Amino acid sequence: MEYLIPHYGSLKLVKKAVRSIRRCDGNARILIGDDTRLLQTSDFTTKVNIFKGPQRGFAANVNNLLRNAQYEWVVIINNDVELFSDWRVIIENNLEELDPKIYCLASSLYRPDGRVDSFGDNYSWYGQGYNRFHLLSPKNKMYNRVRVLGATGALMVVRRSVLLRYGGFSEILGSYCEDTAFHLLANNDGWCSYFIPDARAFHTGSATFNLDQKLQLSARNSLLVIRSLFKGKLRQHLLRRAYHYWKLKALFSRKFRLQILEGIRAGLSEIPYRAKRKIDHWPDGLYFEGFATSTWRLTKQLLGNRVIAKLGRLFTLNDIDS
Repeated sequence: MEYLIPHYGSLKLVKKAVRSIRRCDGNARILIGDDTRLLQTSDFTTKVNIFKGPQRGFAANVNNLLRNAQYEWVVIINNDVELFSDWRVIIENNLEELDPKIYCLASSLYRPDGRVDSFGDNYSWYGQGYNRFHLLSPKNKMYNRVRVLGATGALMVVRRSVLLRYGGFSEILGSYCEDTAFHLLANNDGWCSYFIPDARAFHTGSATFNLDQKLQLSARNSLLVIRSLFKGKLRQHLLRRAYHYWKLKALFSRKFRLQILEGIRAGLSEIPYRAKRKIDHWPDGLYFEGFATSTWRLTKQLLGNRVIAKLGRLFTLNDIDS
């Protein structure tokens, strides 16, 4: 395996990421995509390969690194992620056990305070990708290897050939939801991903984006993904639900209301990017871990839709295209 680090931001963070990779894989080939054009090989105590380029976002940075990668299995890792020392051994042992239709593995990501950052990604019936067990306490819970939609772009073990088959990550989306769009297409074509609970890492989270930027991009990209990848009644169903979700979030968010509304307008007005094949049915395998894991999120969404129905004057659906 080789490790691809899309870098933008702190030199201190990327140094910690490189050190953690060396601890678990001493002979690893590490490729760093430097959007800042400030990194030098002399900044690191071990050998790394630095590829400099313009600031075009996370997706473009990763795609550039993929073109320079050599191995079939690559690890896409953010510069604010630190791997545990046994991470590589656990991942390789699971790769030997799983079937050849596996294209992606997700790890256990934790925040520095001990809360869960992500136990794999899934996609909900209200048109949102989400991190499983996000910001919950991991205590008193038992986790097994289960099938999920995919892995978060912060730490993803993926087949390079499968990712390149879909043209890499969508550079139109840039950051946020670009991993979800890729996983939806791959799952629709019969590929599958698994969550590996014993492969652990720390993720600082949002180290290069402010919360207002994150919310604006998330609102825009989640709507754009639905308009780009889905078709028919499924597209309309997810689009309405996602629209309601973000409108409700804007309604109860005072500090970031304008950013969320701007993201909604952009997601509905921008031209969808082209996909070779659109999805007209719910992709298989999105809830293999059981319905209970997303019960709270779905319950909040259903309650939100009832509130929205009563406050219809605040929510117009005329700007949703058919």
